[in-house]
Amino acid sequence: MDIGNIFSKIGEELGSATIGEVTSKGDGSGDGVGNNKVGAVLGGVGAVAALSALGIAATPAFGAALFVGAIAGAAGESKTKKTARAVGSAAAGTAKVTGNVLINTAALTGALGLGAAKLTGGALNVAASGVLGGVSGFLSKFKDEQSYVEEGLAFFQDQEYSKALASFNIAESKNKNNSQIYLARGTTLAFLGKVSEAIKDYSKAIELNADLVAAYSSRGSLHLSLEDFSKAVGDFSQVIRLDEKNISAHFSRAKAYLALEEYVSAIADYDNIIHLEPNHAETRFLRGCLLTQIGDYQSSVKDLTCFIGLNSQDFSGYYQRANAFLCLKDYKNAAKDLSFLIEHHCNESSIVDFYFQRAICFQNLKSYEAAILDFSEVILRDPNYTQAYFNRGSIYPQVGNLRQSEVDLQKVLELDANHIDAYIRLGYLNISRKRTQEAINCFQIAIKLLYQENKLSLIAALQTKVKELKKEENKEPWWNKKLF
Repeated sequence: MDIGNIFSKIGEELGSATIGEVTSKGDGSGDGVGNNKVGAVLGGVGAVAALSALGIAATPAFGAALFVGAIAGAAGESKTKKTARAVGSAAAGTAKVTGNVLINTAALTGALGLGAAKLTGGALNVAASGVLGGVSGFLSKFKDEQSYVEEGLAFFQDQEYSKALASFNIAESKNKNNSQIYLARGTTLAFLGKVSEAIKDYSKAIELNADLVAAYSSRGSLHLSLEDFSKAVGDFSQVIRLDEKNISAHFSRAKAYLALEEYVSAIADYDNIIHLEPNHAETRFLRGCLLTQIGDYQSSVKDLTCFIGLNSQDFSGYYQRANAFLCLKDYKNAAKDLSFLIEHHCNESSIVDFYFQRAICFQNLKSYEAAILDFSEVILRDPNYTQAYFNRGSIYPQVGNLRQSEVDLQKVLELDANHIDAYIRLGYLNISRKRTQEAINCFQIAIKLLYQENKLSLIAALQTKVKELKKEENKEPWWNKKLF
């Protein structure tokens, strides 16, 4: 098996989470503005820049087989790039390769596919084709240890990592000053799930060769897997210092910055990627999501429009852009994107959310009949969707249907006995229907719940309303008044 085929196999085993897993869900609070929360993950659709979906919070990851990519030489490089592109960039994905070992696509895309494996000194920059050429060029750098390195590489290619480790151990015992042995052994240890030992070997390789890009990249990916984000930033910064055009390093450092909630720094890395590759789709998508997160909605729309142009069949772009339009209160364009999603998307859990958000748009556009139809569709698909009942109940008075409004609001309280807004709306509905005591009862329950939730600033207005109603209720009828 030649080196190129090794990477083809790795590429097949890599599972890259789709961009669709990193989409945003609004909370449907009634004002039509999506509520993005970093770290939230979709029941139907996930929040903007959700860290777990980006491979940060709960997704261990590390650089894979960097030394193999390096020794593949000129002949292997093209295939490596194709494999890296095939599995996608570092937007989200990781996959199980052996045991509990996970490979991060960031390391593959950057260190293997985008030049980070071109190491200083040329020890691993071998122009060769296939295993024989690559290995022979690599082995020419060794003396006593060369047979063990050759043996270790052969075992590694056959995925016999324990045997490969044994061979590299012997090679290291014969030459403790060769950074490439530590790089190779570190990668093997990583495949075996021995992360702390792998980090030690990568550190030793860096100690021997401070410009060894692959070691920084691999160690940085391991630090990401351990959620040691500050150290990850340091390692990927070293990669960028040595190779400022390394897209993978910018991508991985952006991941770490996101985890550290250093959003401006993450955006700066995305800016650098787009400067290097304007049509880098994943970066356009992620930067668009993050710009929404920090409130730059106009710029978010531009990035997401570019992403849609590059990936018109990736529906997550439409949803994220709809969310940005909602935040801009551009309900017409948001409704257009959501209509596209409803027409083309078949995921049941997501489509309910699309109908709900479009109903919010129609509600704000005062297209009440259309909003009622969409809220009704949500309820048909999810009979326990409390907020859909509440919003529909709030709209019915606009079309003169007070009876159905009361039915919906009572359903809200059946599903959530502590729904403060439902009590308040029922209170006003009772006022309009001349049911003063029922209105007072609703307002008093709402006041009690507001006290319990420590929302004291909202209580005074309701108390005033209750006093007015009681005064009105206690008025002596005119026919009982003395005329003289």
